[in-house]
Amino acid sequence: MDDDARSGDGESEPRRVRVLPDALANQIAAGEVVERPASVVKELVENAIDAGANRILIDIEEAGRGLVRVVDDGLGMAPEDAALAVLRHATSKVRTAEDLAAIGTLGFRGEALPSIASVSRFLLVTRRAEDAAATAIKIEGGAAPETSAAASPVGTRIEVRDLFWNVPARLKFLKTDQTETQHVIELVKSFALGYPHIHFRLGTGAKVALDFPAVRRLFERVSQVLGGAAGRHLFEVMLASEYAASRHIRVTGFVSNAREAKATQSAMTTFVNGRRVKDRTMAHAVVSAFGSELAPGRFPQAVLWVHIDPADVDVNVHPAKAEVRFRQPQVVHEAVTRAIQSMLLRRPWLADAALPIDRGAQATLSLAPPTQRPQLAQAVPDHRPAPAVSGHPKPSLQSFGVGERFAHSRDHSHASEDRSSVPTHRTELRFGSSPVPVAAFAPVSPAASAPSAPSVALTPEPWRLLGRARGPGATMVAEGPAGLAVFEPQALYEALTRAELLALPRPIAAQPLLLPARLDLTPGEAQRLRVRLELLAGLGLPIEPFGGTTYQLLGLPLPALSASPVMVLGELAALASKGEPSEAAVVGMLAKLTARAVVSRGLDERQLAALVAFVPHGITAKTGVFLLSRDEIARRLHIEVPREGRDNGG
Repeated sequence: MDDDARSGDGESEPRRVRVLPDALANQIAAGEVVERPASVVKELVENAIDAGANRILIDIEEAGRGLVRVVDDGLGMAPEDAALAVLRHATSKVRTAEDLAAIGTLGFRGEALPSIASVSRFLLVTRRAEDAAATAIKIEGGAAPETSAAASPVGTRIEVRDLFWNVPARLKFLKTDQTETQHVIELVKSFALGYPHIHFRLGTGAKVALDFPAVRRLFERVSQVLGGAAGRHLFEVMLASEYAASRHIRVTGFVSNAREAKATQSAMTTFVNGRRVKDRTMAHAVVSAFGSELAPGRFPQAVLWVHIDPADVDVNVHPAKAEVRFRQPQVVHEAVTRAIQSMLLRRPWLADAALPIDRGAQATLSLAPPTQRPQLAQAVPDHRPAPAVSGHPKPSLQSFGVGERFAHSRDHSHASEDRSSVPTHRTELRFGSSPVPVAAFAPVSPAASAPSAPSVALTPEPWRLLGRARGPGATMVAEGPAGLAVFEPQALYEALTRAELLALPRPIAAQPLLLPARLDLTPGEAQRLRVRLELLAGLGLPIEPFGGTTYQLLGLPLPALSASPVMVLGELAALASKGEPSEAAVVGMLAKLTARAVVSRGLDERQLAALVAFVPHGITAKTGVFLLSRDEIARRLHIEVPREGRDNGG
């Protein structure tokens, strides 16, 4: 017989099939139910919500290893029910197999309490309104329960102390106290978003980490949890009532526009019947609703609630109940897409780009006629750079031959000029319109290029813009010595800004903002950003703490002044969360945000000229430019070009 079929002491007797003791069976079940302290908080808070609590107080010590305490003001349990609640597969939420097909509660398996009690020192105290005394049940590491009478208000209090004290091997897999605490914080935030009518409070040690009083409206809770800064970029979505009634589904929530998109899906929070879930159908619907407005790899900020018949969703498909399966996923996908597209069609950020969610609780938004809408540059918060101080030397931006666009605009004679005076309308140059000359911008010589930038040899003749293509592509066409260049403005402007940033001497000087941009970060993001402040300051991004987990950006590098400071701060936090942000990653992020802001606002004449002057570099670096040479045009059209025409570019 094989060795693995024999007993561990070397005897030849084969191992027999046995029924495991309850304590061991509970510890095995705890491996799925209790992964970390946040798992304990999740199970206990779900029970409190199912009990009809209006106030849930959570306290943790030593990141939950030492203590997890959850106190609620729910219905409480009778003594006999409390005794059964700590037994495996005992629940009040499911009675028949048919009940599993339409689960309307958060918990239903009856495994949580015995599993938690098997790996901790567990205490449950509960009382109903009609009971004179409370019932207390104490369990140590899965041992037999000890029941007694106690004094307690109506509701339930559960204390879980010394988690994994009897299975120390599990402790090795826990992370640092900061990481485990952060998991609890994010969990409580998700519960708060899912249940605005419940007051949630989280204490960590001697301080209150979170406190969300009950509110009546969804946007108030979103503002509590995400902060006012996030709320300014979120707009209400709601599925039309006729469609919702016909499909038996309701979709509500708040979603940002494409400009506020993030690099990860972490800013997308979705709920199904109050349960936070990670569902591919809903995530895909959110992204697909934006179509081509959303750049690849970008994800909008979103908080969405979907309410559907419990019979149409299966919540019993994941050990941690974090995923669901829809009976008709296409209905959910279409409903979410329709709700978001309805908001996008209204373009509420154009009617009032500073629209915070505390003004967005209407099913429809009243928009001013297009002629009365404020210009976008006036609608966004004022982050104009501070006026230059007289006598202060101007930065040298002669690299790539387009530094003049900054040098001219920051001349001392115009130091106090308001940026809002710059035209903000989109420059629509169509085929056949007068070309824009760019002769004032000197061509770049190879010697002027920075070592890290592409080195190109250009002829002295300037390029000129012929027009802009109609349609969603928004490409432009320029004519120059080499032929016709078709380019995508945002991609080329991004390359231009990146080249200018790379050419600046280190450390990069920052242009101060009149009003610092502030952003509320998660504790984890704040910690990771804090250790990289010196690196970022050397790249022209001075950042300092502003109390708690709020940080403020004090300035931007000169070529990136058009970028949204709040978005820059958010992207820096996202980069820091992925690890040490390299200089290339930060520069690329600044270039991308700058190009997106400039092109979406509309290129003014100077920016457009600088962009056209950069076309030769785009051709050489193959960045957003497609060149159709004169010889290629002649060959395709069967035209014979005179020799002198090819020689002089004309």
